Amino acid sequence: MNKGDLGRSSLIFSQAELDRLKMFESITRSGVVYHGELAGPGGMSFVLIREADTTDEMLEKAVEQLRRDQDVVGAILVADAPPPAVQS
Repeated sequence: MNKGDLGRSSLIFSQAELDRLKMFESITRSGVVYHGELAGPGGMSFVLIREADTTDEMLEKAVEQLRRDQDVVGAILVADAPPPAVQS
């Protein structure tokens, strides 16, 4: 993976959005949840969601899979998952 393949996203995903992505199986073979959207006629843009147990190796494999299997436009970004809810 090249350094230019991965950037930081300022997007904030709620737990409900994360659950919805999992429900629709927006998960790479390495176990990383992602959000994809049409970026124009050239293809899709993607944001990988780093959960507490997501490793750098998992992210690298996810980037490789998306670049191989999808029409990716630009850098693939990484956003942090929402923090776990605190039980009171």
